Amino acid sequence: MLCFYKAGEIHPHPLKLTLTKQTARIPLNLIKRQNLYQKTTLDNGLRVITETMPHTRSVSICVFIGVGSRYEAETQAGVSHFIEHLCFKGTPKRTTAKEISMAIEGVGGIINAGTDKELTVY
Repeated sequence: MLCFYKAGEIHPHPLKLTLTKQTARIPLNLIKRQNLYQKTTLDNGLRVITETMPHTRSVSICVFIGVGSRYEAETQAGVSHFIEHLCFKGTPKRTTAKEISMAIEGVGGIINAGTDKELTVY
């Protein structure tokens, strides 16, 4: 599942973000031509791209958010990268980074994220 958000906008709850024509783009002509993926647009404007792979017994989820250093003012430099790290520090249910890690990696999963100039991926 790939989720795309409006470039340059930081939200405390990114799933509620409303998209516009300026959102990050993917080669939809490639997706339509190969019919490997299905694009669904939710009521809130979030675009979700899915692919079914019946020969596998695993799931992969990536969330792509159009934020990075290119969209940060000098006074905000590094905030995208900082927020990326905050996402793995704890939640009300799993209060430490270790608990988050154990919940995913304890069943064979992998947690990773990265921030670039124009994109943050979880």
